[in-house]
Amino acid sequence: MHVLVHDSDEQGVEEHSSDVPEPGQQRDFFALRGLYSRAMSLRQTYAAFRAAERKRDASLPGSPEGRARVALCYPNRYSVGMSNLGYQAVWSQLARHPRVHCDRVFLPEEADLAELRAGRGELLTLEAEWPAAHGSLVAFGVSFESDYLNVLTMIRLMGLAREREQRTDADPVLIAGGIGPTLNPYGLTRFFDALFMGEFETVTEEFAEASHALAMGEISRAEFLAGLKPERGWLVPGRGDERCAAAQRYEDFEGNPAWSEILTPHSEFPNRVLVELERGCPFSCRFCAAGYAYGSSRRHSLETMQRVVDEGITAFGGEEPPSFGLIGGALTEYRWIVPLARYIVEERGARFSLSSLRLKKIDPELLELLAKCGQRTITVAPETGSERLRAVIKKNYSDEEVLHSVRVAVDAGLYNVKLYSMIGLPSETDADMDALVSLTRRCREVMVETARARGARPGSIILSTGPFVPKPGTPLERAPFCDPKVLEKRFKHLESALRRDPNTTLRIEPVRNAYLETFLSRLREEDAPLLIKLHDLLWEGESLRRAVKQLKSEIDARVFEERGEGPLPWQDAQDEKERGVLEREWRAARAEKVSINAAGI
Repeated sequence: MHVLVHDSDEQGVEEHSSDVPEPGQQRDFFALRGLYSRAMSLRQTYAAFRAAERKRDASLPGSPEGRARVALCYPNRYSVGMSNLGYQAVWSQLARHPRVHCDRVFLPEEADLAELRAGRGELLTLEAEWPAAHGSLVAFGVSFESDYLNVLTMIRLMGLAREREQRTDADPVLIAGGIGPTLNPYGLTRFFDALFMGEFETVTEEFAEASHALAMGEISRAEFLAGLKPERGWLVPGRGDERCAAAQRYEDFEGNPAWSEILTPHSEFPNRVLVELERGCPFSCRFCAAGYAYGSSRRHSLETMQRVVDEGITAFGGEEPPSFGLIGGALTEYRWIVPLARYIVEERGARFSLSSLRLKKIDPELLELLAKCGQRTITVAPETGSERLRAVIKKNYSDEEVLHSVRVAVDAGLYNVKLYSMIGLPSETDADMDALVSLTRRCREVMVETARARGARPGSIILSTGPFVPKPGTPLERAPFCDPKVLEKRFKHLESALRRDPNTTLRIEPVRNAYLETFLSRLREEDAPLLIKLHDLLWEGESLRRAVKQLKSEIDARVFEERGEGPLPWQDAQDEKERGVLEREWRAARAEKVSINAAGI
């Protein structure tokens, strides 16, 4: 039987963990756990969250006495923010600093949000429950462009003017960082006093010291902003900054791993210890920012990772050890991945999952260890149905390698296979759609054949697909967003072709989600009035779909803008070396060539 699912909240991921929940799956987690009711106030909601948390260090964030108050904001729900290891890592760095009292802030849950929008209460920090705007600094970690509208909502809930020029010296300094501003900071310059591009570990110490000096009145607001230097990754719009240095990269990586500071059942990965094994990616696929924003892989040693596992079990173990979520851009390239997995499962009696599996280096023993952890699904990302189109995006493997990965996975006991693909890539044709249908069917045949050879019941093939979003900071940043009519036609073709296929499920991300993401990722400073108009409509109660429809002609102008070969609005955030690599890879993509790896820029 074929099941068609239009998943409105799904986020595209290059290659993701085979037991990560489907995005949106836990959307009703409050109702499911019997925690939430519409009668709860924001303070009650926070109390429930705090009661369910387990911290590595229960003393954090400590007393605010004599320390700079920094409100660290994640522009989405608590469940999403607490699933983000980058957010937890920045909070840990600041909360552990003796000069800073760092408290967390999230977009309120729906009922609390309605109360605050009606003027009944104000946005508070999670732990101390002080008004978020009453400290000296408000910092946002922005991982996804789709959260930009939430950023404006949270600023407004704090009682602050959204636009930087309308705020005064009496207001806190507003700062943003994260991969969103790193790729393209210019869409947010009208709203923030400063934006940071790069990895926050590079500036934690100087930021903490300057924040303390500002909070204690030792320096003025203007002096604080003057100290945020372009060569350190800062863009300060109020002083006329247009350019900054290349995104800052943390070179003292080995021995200082990022791993979960707090566990909670109210996250997308309930009570799972997230551990970063590596950062960056050596492969630099042309649609993905990982290898370009973070460079080639930096990796922790096996000894460091074993120490984290031991500390994680000590900190969070109860009647049984916690589960570990191993994170990295290309984990199968991590030379100690099998010994580490073996250590977790066989020596420590814990479980693990992986954020990514690269098709070319799937080790059967690794898959068998995953199966021992109760995992029954693997996700592989051919990205397209044809080898020709894979050359365009520099996803350099063949159909036979895709089929081999399915065979090895099912033989290890992972009977369900998720395939991830994108639709609307440059130079895509109807023939590529036929190739995707064919590849899906061949994967199903291999899955069924291998499962039956083991005497097992065949599982399911899940084809998860959505529109390609051309992102700044990648070689395909000049590519156009595909005509929505063409996208809908191709999705219908997939539906029609796979409708009667047994053991096959098709999941399609709506075109409107990718359309909006493209608009938000391509914002420039002069688009601020349009973004504010869109936010005003949402604030007044309009649905997102209707709000976008009212502004369609203006949004279309940005989404479907012809890029040509001229300067790009965000290229001042890239240095000459990075710019050269991106342009070279774009030319290779247009020529359908797989060039050498571009990582290391």
